[in-house]
Parts: sequence; C-alpha cells; structure tokens
Amino acid sequence: MGSAAGKASRTPNSAPGEAKATPAPRLKVRLRPRTRAGGRRGRKEGAISMAGITIHCKLWLERDGQIFFGRGRLELLQGIMAYGSLAETARHLGMSYRAAWGRLKTSESRLGLKLTEKIPARGRGQRLVLTPLGQALVADFLAIQQQVGQFLRQHEQTLNQKLSQ
Repeated sequence: MGSAAGKASRTPNSAPGEAKATPAPRLKVRLRPRTRAGGRRGRKEGAISMAGITIHCKLWLERDGQIFFGRGRLELLQGIMAYGSLAETARHLGMSYRAAWGRLKTSESRLGLKLTEKIPARGRGQRLVLTPLGQALVADFLAIQQQVGQFLRQHEQTLNQKLSQ
C-alpha cells in the first residue's frame, strides 16, 4: 500500500491515513501479507503472462487529482468485510493499525463520504462494516479490474501473434 514513511516519491496508495448499512456477509478472503521490503509477493496487478510480451497495468481511482482508492484500499475494505475489524485486517495485511486507519480515513476524507461504520457486535464491543458506498466501491473496482484484465489478455495475444509472424 505504498512507500515507506520518509520517501519522497508518491505511489497510488501511499497516502497516510452516511448511509446506514446492513451488516456485510462474512467472506473468506485471503489477504496478501507484505514482503519484508514493503512490496508484494507474486504477480503484479494486471499482469498477464504469455510467451513473449506481457502487459502490466495498475489501477487506482482519483478525485480532484488525489488518489482515494486502489489495490491496497481494496484489500483493506475486503479485510473489513471478512473480519469486521480494522485491527484484525491490519494484522492480516502485515501493517500497523495506525497505517490502516490513516489510509481508510484519507480515502473517506477525499471522497467526502463514509466507507465504513461501526455497529454493535454480538456480545460486547463493536463491529466495523462497509457502508453501501463501500460495498459498491469494492464491487465496482473488482469489475473494472476484471474488464481491464480481459482487455489486456486480448491485446497481449494480438501483439504476440504479430510478433511471432
């Protein structure tokens, strides 16, 4: 979700960090922990691998030139949907609670709308759930990723066919 504190470069998810919602269904989500250097393990977002050319693409959403949503925020909201807790989500993502809270609050302030809300939990305490806007943002971002992936695969095949002739 961005660069380490103190770095001057800005990546799409490097920013620090009211509609009534019904509780989101519990989902099993496999969150990817950070590597030691802060990067991600495995394939890059939007990378399509074939013999020859590979096209890479990184998606993020901006408002007034400021990034408010990308892969890192997606993982954060998916974790909240799965665990109902920002602390638990942060732990599974291998980041501090403060960093997770800061990223969530930054996205909400840049949008001017709430993405999460607290509801009473069974027993004691509270549970964090996504607002309808937060749920829609996750669903729409996943749909965009899927469509971009199809586009990349299509054009990658075309490029590889042209190069193999």
